Amino acid sequence: GIVGRSFGKPLRYLFIYGAIVAGMVFLFLRLPTAFLPDEDQGFIVCPVQLPAGATMERTMQVVQQLVLAQGMNGFYNGLDQRRACCQVRKVEVLQRALKGKKAWLTGLRREQSPGRQSIALEEPDELTGVIKLNPLVDWTHEDVWSYLKQFSVPYNPLHDQGYASIGCEPCTRALQPGEEERAGRWWWEQAGKKECGLHGGAPTIVSSTEKGAS
Repeated sequence: GIVGRSFGKPLRYLFIYGAIVAGMVFLFLRLPTAFLPDEDQGFIVCPVQLPAGATMERTMQVVQQLVLAQGMNGFYNGLDQRRACCQVRKVEVLQRALKGKKAWLTGLRREQSPGRQSIALEEPDELTGVIKLNPLVDWTHEDVWSYLKQFSVPYNPLHDQGYASIGCEPCTRALQPGEEERAGRWWWEQAGKKECGLHGGAPTIVSSTEKGAS
């Protein structure tokens, strides 16, 4: 935290790179929601290793129970149903994957939406119980694309089709002219702070299957 706040962007990323070179272990995790777009399924820039307990098989067992309770597309029927879907496909998977870890890094940026303007560079994460690091927090959209082009960083081809924020396929669409960056996520809901629960904004929802088991 001191490095990032004292010396700004350049040294912040040099510090992360140095940590990798020094042998610190970084787990690159893509959450297996079973709803990812085809373009995302084929876009992995490095091998992904899921810790025990965060496997696709375990996720799908819980997802199948939820589908039986509210239907395959039940997430379109209301906010609680959508959040319950996010809970089992994303939130619980992340919680299992980060069990025993010290910290996790995100790509959150304050510019992405009004609800993210208060994000800190480093903050405690109540969801996972570890430190949450947001090294891109003060980057702009232009900063990101300038970096990608300068260093030939591969990116999801959906960005070339008008997608600015990419989530699960049924809950993501391309932007319309003039829309803010995350307007394509859960577009059928009222405008405002829309989050899946990984980064706040959505309380933990107990699915009907879990209620029945309690």
